[in-house]
Amino acid sequence: MNNERGEISLTASLVLWISFLLLSLLTYRLEFHHRQLRQKLRLNLCTKEVLGLSESYWANMSQLNWGINNATKVQVVTAIIPGLQGVSMKVSKVKQALQKLQTVRTVSYLVFLAGLKRKGCSTPLSLYRTPFEYSNGNFKRNMKGVALMRDRTWTSLFSSRPYVLVVRYELPELKVLQPKWKKSIMASKAASL
Repeated sequence: MNNERGEISLTASLVLWISFLLLSLLTYRLEFHHRQLRQKLRLNLCTKEVLGLSESYWANMSQLNWGINNATKVQVVTAIIPGLQGVSMKVSKVKQALQKLQTVRTVSYLVFLAGLKRKGCSTPLSLYRTPFEYSNGNFKRNMKGVALMRDRTWTSLFSSRPYVLVVRYELPELKVLQPKWKKSIMASKAASL
């Protein structure tokens, strides 16, 4: 009974230390989850921006391919019909302009992707290849002048640890005015503490 005050002080100190440790642990866990949510949000926003840009690029390239394909048809018809050879020459210039526009659009797309990469967005290397075949800045084209597709199935992996998004596209032949594709997105998370 002589040391009742000391026992109360020791018990109070022990309770305070345990409370402090629990509070520290809770703070650490909350910060950890907050940081993960921030990474997930950034990954989702970057992926949305990259996919929106890519889909816009694919639709635009498909429309330009459609224009090139139809310009070739018009060019053939006007070359055969007497008196329309001048029109055939003008259509040839339109077709060349559409092909140059494809190159400009691709460069713009690649520059924008590089800009997103510099901002810290996850941009898979597969996107820089594009679904179209090209070398040295020139598209590989068929006899009509339409840019040839590299692949119809397009898979991209976006990651920001511990989150991963796998986006898979089933692309049609991109030479129509209103292209439609199938898209699937799978999200996963690596194990955490």
